[in-house]
Amino acid sequence: MMTEYTIRNRWTGSPICTVAFDCHKTASEAEKLGLAVKAAYARGISLKHACLRYASLRSAYLRNVDFTCADLYSASFHDANLLGAKLHNADIRDVRLKGANIGYTSVIRIGERSDGYTFYVQTREDGIWIKAGCRYFPITEAGEHWRRTRPKDLLGKESLIFLETARKLVGARGLLKELK
Repeated sequence: MMTEYTIRNRWTGSPICTVAFDCHKTASEAEKLGLAVKAAYARGISLKHACLRYASLRSAYLRNVDFTCADLYSASFHDANLLGAKLHNADIRDVRLKGANIGYTSVIRIGERSDGYTFYVQTREDGIWIKAGCRYFPITEAGEHWRRTRPKDLLGKESLIFLETARKLVGARGLLKELK
């Protein structure tokens, strides 16, 4: 079934683009939005400032896509190729990135804690942010959180090591310059 979908600006609600694609009549809104993103990407349309909440983009090929300042809240990028994607200032709260190739983006995979939580660092205009499981907050708040909630256990120690690694990686890659 041919479907038209309008991708909108997260701040103003105004249309960024309207794309047409084939999809099954029972496709969910998340699936339709994911198909719309893929169609926009194929046409070379920038998705800066796009509202892409809950988009289903499993296994999507989105190399060098521009998601600058996009709202990606709770989007699924399992096994997606995001190599070179621009994610600066994108909202990545609750984004699922398991198996995604995110090399060379403003989001860096730090590692996996012994309980399975994967840690990511993101540079944003307002500083360095940490994403771990359902947590997404500035690096200073992240450190305070794990010092307070896990002062002496292994998970707390691992978390603080990841934060230090995050600071070092951001510095080594020169991402701090982008914040100024």
